[in-house]
This record gives sequence, structure tokens and C-alpha cells, in this order.
Amino acid sequence: MAEYRGDSGAILMKQVRMMWRVFGGAAALLAVLCMAPVGPARAGGDRPSSDSVVRLSGDPGEYLTGGRAWMFSPARGDRLAAYTTTRGELRVDVRDSGGEDWAVELAGPGSIPLAVGEYPDAVRPAGRGQAPGLAVWAPGRACGRVNGSFTVTELVRGPHGYIERIAAVFRMTCDASPQVLTGEVRVVAPPMAELVLASVVDRTAVRSPGTGRSTFTGAVTCTKSVAVTVWAQARQTVGGELLRRPLSVTGDRGCRPGAPVKWSGSTAADFTPFADGRVEVEVTAAADDPDFLVRETARSRTIVTVAAVPPASVAALAGNAAPSVAHAVGRRLPPVAAGLLEFSGDRGDSVSLGRKWTYGVSAGDRWDAHHFLAGNAVKLDVSGRDSKSWTLVMRAASGQRLRVGRYADAVGGDVQGRPFLDLSGDGRACATTGEFTITELRLTAHGYVERLAADFTQRCNNSASALRGHVLIDNPPQPPDLTLGLSLTPSATFGDVSARAYLPVTVTCSKSTEVRLWAEVRQSREDNLPQLESDQVTIACRAGEPTRQVVEADVIRSPLLIAGPAKVTLHGHAADPDYAEVTIRSATTLPVLFEPVIEQRQPAPSRAPAAA
Repeated sequence: MAEYRGDSGAILMKQVRMMWRVFGGAAALLAVLCMAPVGPARAGGDRPSSDSVVRLSGDPGEYLTGGRAWMFSPARGDRLAAYTTTRGELRVDVRDSGGEDWAVELAGPGSIPLAVGEYPDAVRPAGRGQAPGLAVWAPGRACGRVNGSFTVTELVRGPHGYIERIAAVFRMTCDASPQVLTGEVRVVAPPMAELVLASVVDRTAVRSPGTGRSTFTGAVTCTKSVAVTVWAQARQTVGGELLRRPLSVTGDRGCRPGAPVKWSGSTAADFTPFADGRVEVEVTAAADDPDFLVRETARSRTIVTVAAVPPASVAALAGNAAPSVAHAVGRRLPPVAAGLLEFSGDRGDSVSLGRKWTYGVSAGDRWDAHHFLAGNAVKLDVSGRDSKSWTLVMRAASGQRLRVGRYADAVGGDVQGRPFLDLSGDGRACATTGEFTITELRLTAHGYVERLAADFTQRCNNSASALRGHVLIDNPPQPPDLTLGLSLTPSATFGDVSARAYLPVTVTCSKSTEVRLWAEVRQSREDNLPQLESDQVTIACRAGEPTRQVVEADVIRSPLLIAGPAKVTLHGHAADPDYAEVTIRSATTLPVLFEPVIEQRQPAPSRAPAAA
């Protein structure tokens, strides 16, 4: 189904009038409906889990459904995407396994955002006025007028129009027809955080007496792997005259979480040089968020002290950017169940801005925490309801494990023998010094943090202004690891024509996940050792529900199988949904008795959506 991504009402009305003259009223209306502006706010592939579903069912003769019942789900090979359109409606797009496009659109009344609740008297979203909006698109079919109602029972939004969860039911009629269409939408997608950049400038710079060129250095940190563009300028007042100089910072730089982008920038030699002393440096870093169609920027202004140095020293100092920040690449763990982060700073503190900040899981803020480096460090990421994001990292000295106790003389960089402390966020970061005291701590496997209670104090760039805070994480006992069970019926078959083995396999799992499954077949024979191997099959396994799948294995070593005993080795791989970095591998070898079957197999059926 074609998507029209413009937002101009004048252009849309002009197209309506043109199509009305050329095609006639009904055809023009259908064409314009199919061109409704959608424009998903997120980029990338579809992310809903396999238990997401869209169901549609119509009375006999109903126009959109053809009087049939339809079901779409990623578990059936269909693609679902839920997002907020440029006009503010919530839209669920479906590309079924046969390549056909469907869509469901829901909207709150007027300019009121959609929320959990009941919405009677719904009409087509494009002309809803102060009424709720409801529409369904089928391949090549749409309604000019809609009368209906819907109920939203669950709705969780992410950043930039991303939809994490939506559950709704609806009923409607199309163009005053008496036939009723009913439907259900349930989409579950993983949480996604927006990209956060932070720019840091070193507090000292160098000036070459020979060329007059001043060189400044710094670093940019990021929460996602991106290409970062950095540009900067410097300002200084000398003798009542303002000197404003661009810095020659060029090119895109690859930034990864935990690996800051170091940069250096210099003034041109043909400008009036800066004098030794204080210079204001403004740095802007920009990058495209890989998960959303937005460009994020971070801007910082820092007072830097410039001093003349011998020319031979300038090149060596130019690459001496801010120290590496010890943030590990984040892993997905269950969100923190209960927690509190409070901090406030003295007037002049550049991170807290002299304010008090409070974030709690119970207040609706999202928390993620894990430990890394064999228990050497703990990292906490908080995404607040106020759209602010904060990161707190506490680490013992290199090679030591975090324990209850006081950690004095901490710094925000990799310094041998000293602990690490850094609280940054809302686009602000600095070179830190300080201390922290851990009063409670329980760290378990896979980076899971069961309990953490700590107080901390940090200062930016050796400032006299301090930031003081307290953090508490109180999680339930660690979720158990994923377990897989693989079993096979005692008897199996092989085709008389294809010599392909057909293996009825049953998979069980302790958590709902996707399992990659394949099999090997061996049979002892005097003349040789027949061997068959299957392609990998991906199946959706639901916790506690045995999933049955026939795995087909082809001959990779002659001779062919014969009726009789053989050994089958099953392999299953699955990612633990609670621990993104943990993959469970299971293998089992079972004796199986094979018998031949006469193959009269029909061509594989079309993958178009079957009637529910």
C-alpha cells in the first residue's frame, strides 16, 4: 500500500480536486485515503515480538475483510510495526507473508493524545474533528466514512513516537454498510532508548608562539554506536575587542558506548592569535540516532586556559584529549524493580545546575542496571519521565571487586590504583573527582544487581562546588537461566523419493524465546556411514508449552538411509530473554527407528494469511 508522507493540507486538497475530476468521486476518495500521511518516527526493522497479533473479522459481505476472519502475527511470518504518525495517530502496519499490506489506525479525539480508555462514536481519523479516530486499510480497499468504537486497554509509548505496547479492540462499519468489522490489536516491542551525546572540553589548551595557532582538545561520549560530527568555535575578549575564531575540527568519527571520541581543533594561523589566558570554547556534537529518524546534538561551553608552549610540544599535546570513560557496553537485563536516585549540587555545579533531582521506579522512571568487569563496576541508566537521561558508574580500582565500604579519591578516568566515579546526563558531563560509600551490595550472575545502596560526592574539573547523591537499587532475586528441552519420537520416517528424513521434534523452554533448531542423522552400516543434516529452523517457543516441529534432514554423505535404527543429534540455540549476552546451547543424541514412507507431497502452500 502506497504511503504519502507529506503534511501539507493545501497539497493534499489540490490532489483531491485533481483526482475527483479525473477519476470520479469514489475512486478519488479511495486514492487519497491510501495516501494518508503516516511517516513513522522510528527507523530500522520491525521489532514486535512473536506474540504480537492483529485480528480482523467481518460479517458476510463486509467490504474490507470480504466476510472472512484474518490473523496476522510475526509468529506466522508477517511483519508488524506500531508507531505514531506525523499527525499524531497511532498506526499499526502489517505486511503479511504473501506481500500484501494492511493497516489499523487509532486516534484520540481532536488534538488529545490517545490513552487507555473507551472511545465511542469514532470516525475516520483524517476528518475526525473533535471525535476519536478509527480506520482499517485492506489491500486496495479503504472506507470513505467510518462509524465505530474502540477500547484501548494498554498503551506504552517510547521516545520519538515509538510504541512499546498497544492492546486494543474495536468494531466499525464502512460507508454506512450494515455489515460490522471487529478487530483486535496487540503489539509488544522491546523498549528503546534515544541516543544521548555528551561533549567534554579539556580545561587547558596550547598556543604555538611561532604560528599563533591555539589547539584545543576534548571528547564526545555516546550511548549508541554512531558516527559523530564535531564542530567548535572559541571566543576571547582582548583589549575591549571580541575575537571569535572557528576551530578546524573536521570529519565524522566513530563513537561507541564506553569509547569516547577524542578530538582536537586549532585556530587558523592567519587570524589575530588568542592571548594567553581564558578562552570560551563552544563545541557541538551531532549524530543520527540509529533507531529513530532524528538527529541528536550536544552543545557545551567551557572556559579554557590557553598557555604558550614550544612548537615541538604542540603536536604531542594536540592528541591528549579527555580520559577514557569506563562505561561498558550496555546489556539488556530485566528493568530495575524498585529504586531511588537523588542528587543535588552546590551553586556552580555544572552537572546538577545547583538543583535537586529525584528519580524513582515507583514514579514511572525507567531504570536499567548491571555490573561488569567481573564485579569491578556497576552502571545505572535512568530514563526519567521528564525526558532526561542519567548515567551513574561506580567502580573499584582495576582488578578489584566492588564491596561494601568507602572509596575515597575517586576520579572519572582510568587511573591506576584509584576507583572510578561519574554521574552525567541531560547532555552534561565533566572530568570528575570525588568519593563514594557502598553500604549494601549484592551482585549475582550475568551482571544482575540485586541490591545496591550507596552515597556519593563528585566535583567537576576540581571545582569547589560539589554534587552529592544517594542511590538505592532493590531488585527481586535473580531470574533463573533459560533452559531448553529437546525430544524426538522413538520412530521417524524417510522419503522413498527424496531420501529426506522427517524428524518430529518437540522443544520445551522455561522462558518464551526463539529457538534455532537443527539435526544430524547417522546410521551404522557395513558399507559406509550414511549421514544427513538439516538446515536451521527457527521456531517460537512459549514458556511451559511444548512446541512441535517436523525437521527435515537431507543426505550429505552416501549411502542412503535404510529402514532400521539410527542416531539423531538435535541442536538447539536460544538467547535468554532476560540476559541479552547469554545464549543457551542444548544438544541431545537419541536412538530412533526409521521406516520409509511413500512421498506424494504437494507443492508448498502459499504463505498468504489463512482465515483464522
